[in-house]
Amino acid sequence: MDARKLERLRSALAEFMEELTPDIGRRDRRQWAMTYVRGLLLDGQRKSVEPMAQRLAVIDDAAGDYEQSLQQFVNQSPWDERAVRNRLAGWIRRRLKGESFLLIDSVGFPKQGAHSVGVARQYCGAFDTRSWRPASPKEAAGAAAFPS
Repeated sequence: MDARKLERLRSALAEFMEELTPDIGRRDRRQWAMTYVRGLLLDGQRKSVEPMAQRLAVIDDAAGDYEQSLQQFVNQSPWDERAVRNRLAGWIRRRLKGESFLLIDSVGFPKQGAHSVGVARQYCGAFDTRSWRPASPKEAAGAAAFPS
């Protein structure tokens, strides 16, 4: 998604994140959660912290150290991801009331770079081959919406 489209979605995304993140603690932590999600949505091949921080700092015209703050949010912030997944599952269920149903499809994308943590070689239908592929955010959402 380009920066203009992301900016147009800012208020709706803020409302969505407010619903998902009250359990993660301090307001600044919730702010960096929003920033992290914006970075994932923003165009760019690499979705690791450093390139996302660089892109976000440019579009936000910010002087702060986005990279350090995002690294701290991702690596050191003590919050329970289960609470966020449960809130996401509730958000999805409220929108699928009645006779609705939700299909979750695995969306594969090739990894970038030579060293990625938590990435395994597996079949990826999008490429019709075995390749190194991380799980997509949609797969994570599916796991939250339909816990086993």
